[in-house]
Amino acid sequence: MTMTDGDQRWRTPDGIAWVAGEGRVALIDTRAVAPVPLLVHEPVASLWPTLAEGPVSVEQLRVVADGVVQDDSEGFVHAALEMLRDASLVVRAEAE
Repeated sequence: MTMTDGDQRWRTPDGIAWVAGEGRVALIDTRAVAPVPLLVHEPVASLWPTLAEGPVSVEQLRVVADGVVQDDSEGFVHAALEMLRDASLVVRAEAE
């Protein structure tokens, strides 16, 4: 899977609980046997409410990122998605 596909849409998988506040988001993977909360800080936290509404495109996330990062918002979005994907907190949405 490449991170450069402009048609990619992303969503949170079922079982991810979250709460936002004070420039951070607490995420819990309720699918895990012994879930451990993960605290995600800004600027990545700013993407989470949009992801939770998903599926969303990289472009939609880039628009959000434009408000919180100074340079290369698209690169930031790709890096954030890769980190969240590696932690099984986001998945690529299936084509509908």
